[in-house]
Amino acid sequence: MSRFIDHTAQHRQEAVALLKRLNEEMRVVNKLAADALTGDISEGLHRFRKFRNKVSELQALITVIEDRLDKMRNEATTDLRIELEKHDARLMVQVVDTSIWFFETFQEMDIKPLGTREACEMELRSLREIKMRMDEADFMVGERGQDLKGQLDHVFDVLKHIIDDAPGLVEF
Repeated sequence: MSRFIDHTAQHRQEAVALLKRLNEEMRVVNKLAADALTGDISEGLHRFRKFRNKVSELQALITVIEDRLDKMRNEATTDLRIELEKHDARLMVQVVDTSIWFFETFQEMDIKPLGTREACEMELRSLREIKMRMDEADFMVGERGQDLKGQLDHVFDVLKHIIDDAPGLVEF
């Protein structure tokens, strides 16, 4: 009797269940993105952070799914990897689109809340990580990928402008 047991079926079931969960959570992200873009912009930074926190949770879930897929034989993962890449791409597009709209609007505020600089610096780092991932990802090639990279460059400029003008937290 072999000491090695093939866990491919078990890992596949786990990956399928996690992909289903990812799909459900994408609906929550879409709602949080819509919430971030509505209402009083002065309270929008809080709503935008809720959106970004959920995005971070989904990125962690994507990492877990990738781990499950890596534990399987490659021929058994092709369909699941394609589905995961589609979700990952949709998430990146959602983040870029929401960030552009939100920060272009937020930039127009005359008085920005304390901590805006730090929040925008954190967002700038996160968006740079997304751009690095886009540069590495095969599914972000072509015209849409180039458009997203151009949009990211634009939001980088907007964030830098906000950072330069925004108040930071008071140092004691």
